[in-house]
Amino acid sequence: MNMQNIITVVVLAAIGGYFFLGDSGGSSRADLLKVLDRTQASLQIFQDHLKKNNVTKVSKENLDQLAVFMQRVMNKEPAVYPSPVGVKIEKDTTFLGFKDANKDNVKDAGESTLFKVEIDFEGKRLIASDGSGGGFTGMGLASGFLLGALMGNLMNRQRAAGVKPGSFRNRNVQSRSSYARSKARSGGRFGGK
Repeated sequence: MNMQNIITVVVLAAIGGYFFLGDSGGSSRADLLKVLDRTQASLQIFQDHLKKNNVTKVSKENLDQLAVFMQRVMNKEPAVYPSPVGVKIEKDTTFLGFKDANKDNVKDAGESTLFKVEIDFEGKRLIASDGSGGGFTGMGLASGFLLGALMGNLMNRQRAAGVKPGSFRNRNVQSRSSYARSKARSGGRFGGK
């Protein structure tokens, strides 16, 4: 084995230990800060892609492409969760992240929810929660970010699904720094003790 292969094995072992042993035996959770960052980046990149290709009306096919794109982004190293993640866009535009054992980006029976990301258009923010509905955290969106065919389509879908203005007004979320401190205190990068 040459030196480069040895270094690769050592790095991969360290990463594996970081992801799997850092949990201290507790239930694993997705890293919501990474989920938020990657959701925002995915939305911006995809919106720019649509604009560049002069797409003015977003189709179901475009949303399916967005879900596949987000799945790839969530699984980039370092991934948001230690095993494969799938992403599904719900009717109300909630981005549902789930354990995707067979890596087909389809939520099959037995593939549990890891996180949800909702768009609060009125509050100009993304809100993430873990699969149990707890662990809320959020991040703001730049005002210009809400413009464009993709965000307009998502807002229309949200309204059609019955999400009304003000629906997120009373949603209390942790700040990024507070969420990061609580994760550090829990003893693991992806979950608690």
